[in-house]
Formats: sequence, C-alpha cells, structure tokens
Amino acid sequence: MKKTAVFSILFAAAVVVFAAGNYGTAAKYDLITEPGDARGLEIAKGYLYCGTRSDLYVYDISDPLKPVKAGVLKKIGCTRQIAHRGNYLYITMRQNGIKIIDISDPVNPKEAGFYDTVEMATGIDIAGNLLFCAQRIYGVETLDISDPLAPRPVSLQRTSEAQSCIYKDKILYVGDWGASFLTVIDMQDPANPSILSQQPLDGYGDGVDVVGKYCYAATGHHSRSKDRTARHGAGHGLEIFSLDDPANPKKLSVIKFPKFHRTGNDYWTVRVSNDTAVVVDTHNGAFVVDVKDKNKPAVKQHAVFPEVKTGNQSLPACAADLELGNGAAYIAVQGIGLAVMPVDGVTFSSPRPEFKQKISQRRKKPLANYKRYDFNCTVRRVAVKNDTAYIACSVKGLKALDLVSGKVIQEIPASCVYDVAIDGNKLYCAAGYDGIITYKINKNMTLTETARQKYFYDPERKRNFTACVQMINKPPTGKFLAFSDRGAWVYFVDTTQKMKLAGRYQWIRQLYGDAMPDRDINGIFPVHYCGFGTLWFDISGDNVVEIARVENQKNLSGQSEGWTVLNGRFFTPSYWGYSLLDPAVCGKGFKQQRSRGLFGGTATADGNIVALAGRVSGTVRVFDFSNENKPVELKEFAFNVMGTCDRIRFWKKHIVVPAGLDGLLVSNKAVK
Repeated sequence: MKKTAVFSILFAAAVVVFAAGNYGTAAKYDLITEPGDARGLEIAKGYLYCGTRSDLYVYDISDPLKPVKAGVLKKIGCTRQIAHRGNYLYITMRQNGIKIIDISDPVNPKEAGFYDTVEMATGIDIAGNLLFCAQRIYGVETLDISDPLAPRPVSLQRTSEAQSCIYKDKILYVGDWGASFLTVIDMQDPANPSILSQQPLDGYGDGVDVVGKYCYAATGHHSRSKDRTARHGAGHGLEIFSLDDPANPKKLSVIKFPKFHRTGNDYWTVRVSNDTAVVVDTHNGAFVVDVKDKNKPAVKQHAVFPEVKTGNQSLPACAADLELGNGAAYIAVQGIGLAVMPVDGVTFSSPRPEFKQKISQRRKKPLANYKRYDFNCTVRRVAVKNDTAYIACSVKGLKALDLVSGKVIQEIPASCVYDVAIDGNKLYCAAGYDGIITYKINKNMTLTETARQKYFYDPERKRNFTACVQMINKPPTGKFLAFSDRGAWVYFVDTTQKMKLAGRYQWIRQLYGDAMPDRDINGIFPVHYCGFGTLWFDISGDNVVEIARVENQKNLSGQSEGWTVLNGRFFTPSYWGYSLLDPAVCGKGFKQQRSRGLFGGTATADGNIVALAGRVSGTVRVFDFSNENKPVELKEFAFNVMGTCDRIRFWKKHIVVPAGLDGLLVSNKAVK
C-alpha cells in the first residue's frame, strides 16, 4: 500500500488579513496532502470518503488521528457535499447533479448511477428513503431513494437561496444564503412540503446541524446589523437556536469570527458533538467552540491553513467541509488536502435514521387553460417541428410527442437529456457526458440516430476533452452549433465537420441560465455572462469571430434569465424590466425599460408576443409587445407551478412549456 504523506503543522491564530480578536489557542493538526484540492467529506462503514475537484479518496480511520489511504476512484467530477445510505454515497456536483457511488466494497468504490437535479446540486442530507438536495435559488428538491440507483423526484420546495440542509423528526432545517435565514420546512408529507418559518441570521446562511433540542447555524459574508457601516465582512460566526418549538426556533446566542470577505468560496459548515461545535469558515479556517452553555458559547481553538495563491493575492487556504470522528475533526482544505485535527470529547455521530417514509401523491395545481403531459421526471427543454414536440426528459431520456393526438410516438432511453435543438431535418441532443447526439428527423417525425460526438479536440491545448453538454443552440444562420456545460465556457462546433471544435470562450462566471438567445440576427450572436458582460460573436462565415466584449451590459439579465429576438433586436429580460439591443452596434447605448417584477425569466418571442418562463419562480407570463413601450399582459396564459419552467416554444400560436417536475404544458388556446 502506498504511504500517504503527512505533515504536522502549527499555525498562529491571527494573520494580517483578519481582524484581531480572542479566538482561543492555536490548533494543532496533521495535513494529508495527497487528495490535494479536497472539497467534501463523509464517514461511512468506518471509512472516511474525501471528494476532490476530480477524484474520490478512501481513508481507513481505524486510528482516528492517523488516516491511511485505502482506495481511490478517479475522475468522478467535482464534489460539493456527500451523504450516504447503506451501500451508496450520494455526491452533489453543482450543475452536474448527483453522482451515486457503490461502496459495498468500501475500499473499491465504483460509479453506479446518476440523478439530474432540478438545478445546482449543493447541499445534501438523507433520512431513511428520503434524500434532500439544496439547490440555491431553486430551493430544496426531495427524492425517494427506495431504489437507491433510481432516485424518484417527489417535490420541490422553494426557499430564498438554499445552501445546506439537515433533517430532524420530519422537519428540514435549511441555511438560506444571501437572504440570511434559517428556513424551517415541514416534511411530514414530503410530496407536499411547506415552510413553517424563516428565522433571521446575522450573516449569510449555509451549514446547519441539529443535536438534541438545539440547532446550530454557521454563517458568513456580511452582517445584517442595523449599523450599515459595521456590516461588511462581519457576518462570520455561529448562531445557536432552541428547538423547544421546532417549527419556530428561538435564537439564543451568536458568537463572531474574524471579519472577512471574498466571493467565490461562499460556504460555512458546522458539526456538533458532546457540547463541542467545530465550524469551518472558508479562508478564516476552523474553530472549536465550547457550546455547553448555549447562551455563552466560547471559542477554544482556531486553526488557519497554509496560504495559497487565490487570484492576484495569497490567502490562507479555504476550509470547505467537515466531518467529526472519535477525538478528531477532518477538514477538507481546498488546494491543500485533508487536515486531521485532534478535538477532545467529540465522537462520530450515530448513523442516519433508517426508516421507510410513506410518500403521498403530490397535489399538482389544476391549470384550466393548459393540458398537462406528465412523465414523472424533470422535463428540461423542448423543441417543436410541425406537430411534434421533442422533449428533453432528463434521466428518462428523449421523447417525441404528437401534439395533435397527445400520444408519445417514440421514446429513446439515455443517461440524461438536457436540451434539444432543431436544424432542418436534424435534431441535436445535449446528452451530458455522452456529448452531442445527432438524429435524423424522419418523414413520420420519428428519430434515427446518425452521429454521436463525445470527445472534442482542442487545438490550443492539443488534447481531446469531454464536457457535460447541457445547453445547446443551433442558430438559423451559418453552420455552427453553440453549447455550454453551465461552467464558464461557451463552445462552438462545426456541424459540417463532425462537430469539430471551432472555438471556446469564457468570461469567468458560470453560465447558470439561458445565456444564449434562442436565435441569431444576421449572424450576430451574443452570450451573456451575468455580472460580467456580454460576448458578441459573428457566426455567419467560415470561422467564429468574437467581435466585442461589452462590460457595461453585465446587469442586463440575472443568472436565471434568457434572451430572445423581438422585431430585429435582442430582447433582454430582467427582474427590473427589459432592454432591446441593436445587433449592428453590439447592443451599445441600450436603454432599460423599467418595470419591476414583470419580466424576469427566459424569453421566447413569436411575432409581437413574448412568453416568459420563470425557472426560479415556476411562473409563466405572456405579453403583447405591439407597442414596445407599453406591453400588455395576456393574463389568461399566466400560471404558477411547483416545477422549474424553462424556455417556451410556440406551436401554431399555442405555447408549449417544459415545466420541470410539472411535466410538459400546452396551452388549450392560441395566443392572439
């Protein structure tokens, strides 16, 4: 067995980037460097599993303070959090959903399955046959994992910005991030959850733990202090709540950690054992807190980790996740490895409760003006040709639906289908790690697969690569198809040359939403990076040409909104209103029409009609833009559902809505 490198390190509690304060004695820890960029941790079957940016390491912790590497599973993807039940680990991977890992042989883990979550799979907890996945601005998705390899969607409860969650006695406690809430959700009926209360936190919410009759919330970023001058970076700390009334936690105390602010690493975690709380606080390091007196918690120890280069400065490495063993705290430290810190009195918590929760039918809202097609999965996207809808049905594959008869005429299994795009008699399918699948649309509207492109050659890096293809777009002009993996890159491939890579471009931030419009204007094709600006491309010729990078367009749309084309200009919706951008000047000199709350969502236009699908809110609204300065809402087409509504398509003036967990919705009436 290969020996793991271990270093014993002692660091002072205060460094120059943090405010001065009494944070206990400097904590001693050992550092295992082999996992490198450690991200998420879980103890199962007596082993510690450490997920990194790419791999999954297994450590034997028979001696809790001296973990020994026992196995590794390579190239599973970037870990966020891990939970387990029985012989399986469930790993959240942000835009790449949940990976399922078989640990029936604990030291030889194997990939066993996958679930395509509604959105950014971030926090996770498991209780019996229920799995809860916190997905930031999309809330918490509940899954039934009675069949561990085939999770079944049960419900979606929207919250402010769910980052992490924990289940206790039919109640789910959620750390809501930017809204600064401890959100309490009633899970007595998992198919029909409801929010019981939202308790204010003094910092941004994230990690939560429940032990006995107390809830512990780790917080960060900015304070909610009444004194605005004291808010910046002052939100870091630990808050303790009494659960005498579990539905309405009562805040007992707050203990603060050093002031600090840097975006990018935005998470904080707490674990509690025997009156000791251990909290990891990103670049602030790790804190050991005595919580015996819930009204007066006190920091006993503080560990700061070695500095790493972050952007243009050096900072202590980021503590990302935490697990407690017997007399030890295990800390995943990004870019550094696994820290093992002795902590007196803590023990490994008992396994999660095992039970079989009966799950009722979800009460789906009746929609008088729509017909619903339910496929018992997340309906991601849809494309329409003639009278046929081609539906991206997530882990249920690709379905072809005759919109006249309402019958499914073809079902094509797939590991996952995210998106579909039509170009003449071809249909392109975004199939995640299976790449781009090309189908011929036959005369009877069924599909025949003609090509599959899983690997792409990058001439700059001189190597093949794979991408989890999720958003796909074939503009009417030219030969190029654009796609993204909802990371920071947008890719163009040549459809006339076996999907040969024609260019890859980025602007730092992730392409969370529909950053690409549904079509080009005379070969001009923008890609919007929320918070940064817009990349403008000319795709009409033999090569893709980046013609402009416009920074003052960074706030045109939010991270869950998408553009369309309206009367020869690009229509850019946002919560605050909308703008119309002239492609001839790359949208420069735009003016926003202010109308708060009306136009958020992903837009699709048909003539003067603009339909907006709100992925976050589950809303659909339709407007007549015959007068661009005074659009009129067609309220008979408006609705709100639990599902995440996405890019709408038009079929003979009817609107066709991929509505996430609510299936495919088709309006009974034409939009006039």
